[in-house]
Amino acid sequence: MKFVVTATNASLSPAHDISESELQIPMRDGHSSTIKIRKPVSPPKTGSPLIVIAFGGGWIAEDRHQMAQEARALVRLFDAVVVNISYRLAPEHKFPIGQQDAWNTLVWLAAHAGEIGADPTQGFVVGGTSAGAAAAAVCARQAQVEPLAYPLTGQWLNVPSLMDESQVPEKWKHLYLSMQHNKDALVLPVSDLEIMAKQTGWDMALPWRSPLSSTHSFTGLPKTYFQVDGMDCLRDDGLLYEELLKEGGVETKLDFYAGCPHAHTTFLPGTEVARKCLVDLVRGFGWMLGQDVSGEAAVRALGLL
Repeated sequence: MKFVVTATNASLSPAHDISESELQIPMRDGHSSTIKIRKPVSPPKTGSPLIVIAFGGGWIAEDRHQMAQEARALVRLFDAVVVNISYRLAPEHKFPIGQQDAWNTLVWLAAHAGEIGADPTQGFVVGGTSAGAAAAAVCARQAQVEPLAYPLTGQWLNVPSLMDESQVPEKWKHLYLSMQHNKDALVLPVSDLEIMAKQTGWDMALPWRSPLSSTHSFTGLPKTYFQVDGMDCLRDDGLLYEELLKEGGVETKLDFYAGCPHAHTTFLPGTEVARKCLVDLVRGFGWMLGQDVSGEAAVRALGLL
């Protein structure tokens, strides 16, 4: 394995207290996928948790450089090894290539954790934003079918795309309203979802796209932290999935941002509500990792002072 320290621009330059490198790892079909690894320069003797983050962008845009600020904060707060993954994008690479890339990457990381300085027995969390959250959710379900070298201990689902109306249990259908309420939202109107579905060729009936399509019980899934935006057509995906997990005995935590559009930290950067979401995010990771993080510590780690 060959590590290469990268710094493509000032905003991506490695921080003095964090080691940043990239590594190419093999996928199932011979493709090499590049992952971004961040870890403490001085790792703890007790071992570093492993955190795996998938970027958002509707499976048609963005890359592993997304969420650098959040990743660095997680390294600082938890002495974690944080990996921002890559996956191939549509329309060149149709469903389920990207989702399977995410799974292959998670399998590789679990098997090779020690080689990158991580100890998943100290915590093993997968998560992401929007499409990345959906990838994280289906990977957590796939781990029920094909156990990883180490069990997941948490999943972070930020504004996830998880279901369509046909999959919603009958008793919840009257509450699945965000596709109507926020049909014409300024960020991610339903028409944009339809374009993404056409470009990617996704199929909600298959487990690679929706965690509701798995035949396994929700029981046994790891602790799950949700972040949900109120003016998002995907609002009820997060709210209802949390209810389903709670029914299955899964421990959950949810932060809700009323009046905020989809992925508002991206589209409303610097606002008070975006800052709150970032602080909540790192504190939510603390909850999953069994550590209580103060708001002040979160602000310092994120560089929001």
